[in-house]
Amino acid sequence: MLPDGRWWLDDEGNRRSANDGQFVGRTLAERRHAFRHLGLVEINVSRAFVHAAWDVRRVALGSLLAAFEALSIRPQETTVFLDTYFGGWNREIFLNRNLALERMGSLAGYKDTEPYGGIKVQYRDPVNVREEGDMIRSAFERWDRNRVFTNAGEMEEPFSRFALIFRPDKRDERLEFSYIGADSAAVRVFGEDWARTAIGREACRSQPDFEFDDRVCAAYGEVLRTGEPHVDHVRAPIRRDGADPVWVPYRRLVLPAETPSGTPLVISVCDVRQDIAIPFMSA
Repeated sequence: MLPDGRWWLDDEGNRRSANDGQFVGRTLAERRHAFRHLGLVEINVSRAFVHAAWDVRRVALGSLLAAFEALSIRPQETTVFLDTYFGGWNREIFLNRNLALERMGSLAGYKDTEPYGGIKVQYRDPVNVREEGDMIRSAFERWDRNRVFTNAGEMEEPFSRFALIFRPDKRDERLEFSYIGADSAAVRVFGEDWARTAIGREACRSQPDFEFDDRVCAAYGEVLRTGEPHVDHVRAPIRRDGADPVWVPYRRLVLPAETPSGTPLVISVCDVRQDIAIPFMSA
C-alpha cells in the first residue's frame, strides 16, 4: 500500500519521495524531463484524495500500473484528481474511485495518438441559454432584465466577480478592456498581474497567446455588430510564458449592452468546467 504523501513512481513501480526535490528537482525543466523522458507518474495520496499526474504519450507502463494499483485500494468515495499532459495539461476530477480508474484505462489508449493542438469552439443556440448552468443562466437573466449598466462595480453577481467588459476605443476601431472581474476565467488562467495591466488594452492583443485571442475575440465583434447574445463551448490550449500549456474548457456567454449615455459594451461571462460539449481527447 502506498503511504500518504507525494511520490514519484518509476517504470518498475518503485516509489521515490517527491517532497524533498532530490529525486526530481522542482524546476520546470526537471519536471518536464521526469514526465516526458523518464515516463514517471507523480502521485499525492492522502486520506481525502488522490492526485496523479503523467504524460499520456510518454508514461512508462510500470509507472502507470503502480498508480492504478495505488488508487484501486483506496475507498470508493475517494476524490481523485487526474492531471494528464496531452498537448497541454488537463485536469479531470472524479468523486468516485472506480470512475477514475476507468478513465485511467481509457487514457492509456491514446499513447500513440498525436494530440490536436488547436482551439475548438462549438456554437450553442442562445434559445437554450438557461440550460448552460447556474452561472450562465443567472448572468443572462440579469442582463435580460436591464441591458444598461452604469459601471461594473454596481452590477449584481455574477457580473461583478466573473465578467469581462469591453468597450470601443475613442475611434471605434477596436474593443478594449474596461473591467475584469477578480474571479473571471481570464484571471484564473493568466493571473492577477495580467489583469492589472490589461485594462485599457486591446481585447484581442492582451494575452500571451495570440492564437487564443484571435479565436475567442471573434465573438465579441460579432455581438457588437449584431446586438444579439452569443453562447458557445470552448476547449483551448492556453500557452503561457515560462509554463507548460494548459487545456481550459469553458462555457461562454457574450452579451451586448450599453452605458446610460449610450456607449456600447460587450460583456463576457465564462464558466470553466469539465462538462462541455467538446470531449478532451477530441480537442
